[in-house]
Amino acid sequence: MSVRGTHVPEHLRLPIAGVTPPPTEQEGQRLFPTGNFRFFRPVYRDKTPPCNHACPAGEQIQRYLDYVKHDRYLDGYLAICEDNPMPAVTGRVCYHPCETACNRAAHDEPIGIRGVERFLGDFGLNLPDNPVAKNLPPLNGKTVAIVGAGPGGLGCAYHLRRAGYASVIFDALDRPGGMLRAGIPAWHLPEDVLEKEITKLLDLGGIEIRCGVRIGAPGAGPTLEDLARRYDAVFLALGQDVGRRLAVEGAAGLRVRPGRRLRPRSCRSRPRTSCRSWPRTWPRPARRGCGSGRGPPW
Repeated sequence: MSVRGTHVPEHLRLPIAGVTPPPTEQEGQRLFPTGNFRFFRPVYRDKTPPCNHACPAGEQIQRYLDYVKHDRYLDGYLAICEDNPMPAVTGRVCYHPCETACNRAAHDEPIGIRGVERFLGDFGLNLPDNPVAKNLPPLNGKTVAIVGAGPGGLGCAYHLRRAGYASVIFDALDRPGGMLRAGIPAWHLPEDVLEKEITKLLDLGGIEIRCGVRIGAPGAGPTLEDLARRYDAVFLALGQDVGRRLAVEGAAGLRVRPGRRLRPRSCRSRPRTSCRSWPRTWPRPARRGCGSGRGPPW
């Protein structure tokens, strides 16, 4: 900074905002050292937003939030379906780590991302036609065997179909869905929503589900080697079929039952009902992992 040769009015020669105009250019460079880096340019880098990074499904969260902000709900739904085949399900059961990582939480509160995802998922279920099917490539003649009709197997079949591959899903239960059907209570994930999502997946074509088939059962079903010979590839989506006990004292007691053994009996084909109608199996049982906390008063 230099004031050499510049007429400064008398009323401006006093310190302004605590800074007095320096008398020389050298003094100005000391106070305002812009000469060495005035030619620098900012560097722009594309990085993953914290909400996207925390999402287990890898959704493009900022993208569909922007679509919803501008009332472009169909574009938002298609943006989710690029990564997640069942947004109406995850919008109800996901534990939303994206909201925990949301930068907005440092200002006031995180964005309700899961609520937006549920809204877009229900929006897609109510459409007369599946918009995802319009952009699918033709089948390339190759078929992949998938063991397990849970969320992993259904998601694999969905992304394979988007790449042009057909698939056959084998599941030991009598209905597809895996832990979505047998592990999540009906008040948390209504069965009609799950059925609509699976039907939407089957309507894409090239996906077949065979229930009641346990792979590797002695003398009852095909083995893994049989699938490897008959199909071009095999994907194992076995899921969490066995419960885990708590590492606490008394967990192996006779009166302690893991929730994994209760939920298939209580959740499968059970309509939504009042919590008071649920039976109390034990006087004071411990509860762990009951979803949103709106379950039976155990």
